[in-house]
Amino acid sequence: MRKWIPVLVALLAASAARAAGVYTDSAGEKHNWRVQNNHVLLWDDKPFVPIGGLFQVKSWAPKGTDDDLKSDIDALQKISAAGIHDIYLQPSSGGITRVNPVYIQKVIDACEAQGLTYGVSLSDGPRSALLGYQILPSRYRQMVAADGGLLRFTVPDIASAYYALTLLENGGTSGQLVGEGNADLVEEGARVVVPASPTSQMLVLYPERIYHADSSPMPNLWEGIDEYRDRLLGLFSKVKLGKGFRFFTDPLPGNINLGGEAKQIVPTSREFSAEWAAFLEKRYKTPDDLVRKWKLKEVELGSFAEAAQLVPLFFNEKGFHAFYDRVKDKRYSAELSKVFWDDLDDFKTDSLRAVTNDLSAALKRGIADVPVVIRSKGYAKWLAYSMSASRPDLKRFEFDGLGMDAYGKDGNAALYEGADVLSQVTDSPKPLWLPVLATQEARVPETTSPGFTNRESLYNLLDSLRGVGARGFYLDGVRVTDPLRKPYDLSAIPAQLGWLPEYAKQLEATGIATAAPPSANALFFPRNERSLTAAQLEGGAWLLP
Repeated sequence: MRKWIPVLVALLAASAARAAGVYTDSAGEKHNWRVQNNHVLLWDDKPFVPIGGLFQVKSWAPKGTDDDLKSDIDALQKISAAGIHDIYLQPSSGGITRVNPVYIQKVIDACEAQGLTYGVSLSDGPRSALLGYQILPSRYRQMVAADGGLLRFTVPDIASAYYALTLLENGGTSGQLVGEGNADLVEEGARVVVPASPTSQMLVLYPERIYHADSSPMPNLWEGIDEYRDRLLGLFSKVKLGKGFRFFTDPLPGNINLGGEAKQIVPTSREFSAEWAAFLEKRYKTPDDLVRKWKLKEVELGSFAEAAQLVPLFFNEKGFHAFYDRVKDKRYSAELSKVFWDDLDDFKTDSLRAVTNDLSAALKRGIADVPVVIRSKGYAKWLAYSMSASRPDLKRFEFDGLGMDAYGKDGNAALYEGADVLSQVTDSPKPLWLPVLATQEARVPETTSPGFTNRESLYNLLDSLRGVGARGFYLDGVRVTDPLRKPYDLSAIPAQLGWLPEYAKQLEATGIATAAPPSANALFFPRNERSLTAAQLEGGAWLLP
């Protein structure tokens, strides 16, 4: 449980309606900053509209070397010589707290020596493994002949597994359970011995897996957060941030996604269960109300703690209409309902929002009072202010900006990703800075040729993002070390690096720093209106969800 949250409540309440602060650099000089209603960041009372890119730091890795550091400093000098003044630094692997603070300091000192402004992408998080059931009835299922047999399932990092059997009748499953139990664990995963039956059967496995932090589809938001915060504070107590420092980003891994397979994980740790039970108690007046909403049959729950130990045996229309009590090793019938999954999704969303808020507060109060920018790849429910009605205490946004991840040629990035981010910024209770944190013509591995097709393609892409409110532009990237993203590395194409300073001159002439808020030129429609999509209308106005 996050014991340190109450300490921050007063601070969060005081700052909820503003995005502003005063940063004191390593020389003791103070820099005031605030975000205007048009999503421009003012720094020392001057507009800060950066034009640059991501710089992956080779020496910022668990096994960084002096040779890596020399490579980093050489690359920073070349970027500066090309006329680029704005970058943000990201560990090449492993997250910021796995980096030697000596290398962090030396790279920051090199940025200061080159007169660069820089942000820092933490790209890190709790190291606690996540334990949970993976509810994938379509994947973990096998047919069994009438004479039975031995079934094997390949499941990595398995901790336990429950299985359920149904008969096959008239080409489909009967839907009625005729057998259940706990699978045997073997080296490759799980196995089940199925006895003979009058007809063929279908077996569905429900594995409880260990999701390690470096490979999990979702972070463990319920364990290890305190320890991670302390690691961050301890690391940066050994680092001096200078005059050029501007922002933090990615306080949690930048690839967070509560959809996909992450949506179908039901965590089972003690910490998760306690917070999940508390959430359910706030949502439902009594356990009986929950039983009715979840459409459980012939069961009485004595507490919300008992409800928190239930695991559904279905997702959408796949699986069995039942819940498994993982503590009592009992099964309860139920009607098919989305309510459980909607509740779990809301809880995960609230947990992610709360952790992000609390980490943002810790960064600003404990390390440096600068903007914290959260990466957003299009619409993200956990970043939508209007979606937090179930938890009034979470309606604050302690972070100060959303950073667009927007890929695609010309206007496509704006239409399909940038517009969604703009709609969320407009929904915020306080002005938020809106820079682009990553953009390119195509996503990996779609791109094959290095850099951009031509200068016009780059400028059209940036213009389209400016059209949906971007007030800062960081390409992906001006120096990239990830082998999979090498086609994005403009440091290998000096001529294209030079296009960015040229664009900066053109951008200044547009008056972007003093332009009206993008929302002043937008029409909004309900997100659940599926007949409409984000689009730019004649005259330049935007239709936004």
